Amino acid sequence: MPGGRGSERRRLDGDPVTVRLPPDMDVAVRAAAAARSLTAAAWLRELAGREVGVAPPTPVPPVPPSSRHAPAPLVLAVDRLREAVAETAGALVKAAVLARTTGADVLHKEIEDVLPDVKRHALDLIRLKNDLHEVLR
Repeated sequence: MPGGRGSERRRLDGDPVTVRLPPDMDVAVRAAAAARSLTAAAWLRELAGREVGVAPPTPVPPVPPSSRHAPAPLVLAVDRLREAVAETAGALVKAAVLARTTGADVLHKEIEDVLPDVKRHALDLIRLKNDLHEVLR
């Protein structure tokens, strides 16, 4: 599948250039690369090579990833939910510290009361993700 991590069969000797793309550009680049059966990196190398007048290496077709390495969309969705719950727990911890340091004792206690449940839900989501991953392999 084009764009998969580690999907090319050969390694280049040059130093890697890391480029972060906005989501809409990332989607467009991956689609353009997939239309030519290339990885996003190979497609970008060709584009850069044309721009600077250097012939890029001959692209090597990507190796399709093994299905056991590609988590099912449901597993990924549960993992994103777990991340959101974990970030919520972190925000609650910061809010509890702020409430305590500003003397908002009632608010601090309310946050401290709900925090264990939020952390437990994050752990439950980890177990659910792992169980789904095993079932959907």
